[in-house]
Parts: sequence; C-alpha cells; structure tokens
Amino acid sequence: MKSLIFGLVAIGLLTATLVGKRQADHEPVYNGQPLSRWIDDCGFVWWSNRHIFNDGNSAEFLHSKEGNAKLALRSAGEKALPYLIRDLHEHDSPFVTLYYAVLVRVPFQLTELLPHPNIAAQKKTSAAIALQAIGPAFVAAIPDLLKLLTDDDAEVRTAAQETLRIIRAE
Repeated sequence: MKSLIFGLVAIGLLTATLVGKRQADHEPVYNGQPLSRWIDDCGFVWWSNRHIFNDGNSAEFLHSKEGNAKLALRSAGEKALPYLIRDLHEHDSPFVTLYYAVLVRVPFQLTELLPHPNIAAQKKTSAAIALQAIGPAFVAAIPDLLKLLTDDDAEVRTAAQETLRIIRAE
C-alpha cells in the first residue's frame, strides 16, 4: 500500500508539473488571468448550470463568473481563436489515461490531495462553449465544431451542438 501511495504522489507531482508547463505557453492574459483560465471558467459554468441545483447564492456566483469569462474572451476576440481550436483538438495522453485509471481505485481521502488535470473532454467542452463569447471570429472554428459532433463524449457533442446553434442564429 505504501508503494501505491508513493507512486500516486509521484504521478500527481509529475502531472502538476506538466499541467503547469502547458499553462506557461505564453498565452494572452486578460484581467490578470491567462486565457486558459477564462476558457475553463466558461466550461465550468456551463457544466454547473446543467448538472448542479443552484440556490440563489451559487446562481449569483455562476452568473458573475460567466460574465467575467465572457467579457475577457470578448476582449481577446480573434486572438483567442488559436487557443480555442487547440483545445477543440485535445486528446488525453496515455499518461493522463493511466493516471485516471489508477486514481479511481484510490481511497477518496487520498484523491482529494492529488491534482486533477483537465481531461480532453473537459477541454473540448470548455473551448466549444467559450467560442460563443468571442464574436464573429468563431466562424473559423465551425469545421472543428462539426468534427466534435461525433466525439465519444456526450457532453462534448452537446456543447458543440449548442455552439453551432448559436452561430447559426447570429
């Protein structure tokens, strides 16, 4: 058991390092936060609104978080497009797949201490939803969104459908 815990901690530290390196890709910063943060916030709010019962306080928090994220993405505009398209093509590495396969077998108390990198489905969903905020530049991502309509993950497909519906309306 000690070797399993040691192995998980080592994997967790390596994952945290790799995730941190990805964040440092010199992406644009808006309101003191990297673009990836605003993209992730869009996905978080969308997912929360679909899956969590919101009382008045959490609904207000989510509305504020969504407004801030959309404002930052709108400010980024076309500059955000390469990052969003990159995330639409995200695939889990074998390392992340293995990490999550082991993580689900670990006691819950220990998983709370380990990092949880975004899996590809989360990145794709967040990017698809974030595209709604950047304005007319999102047209360049339509072919990428169409490919997501056949993704293995239902949330990714739903996010792509919703974004395509909004693009058609505009």
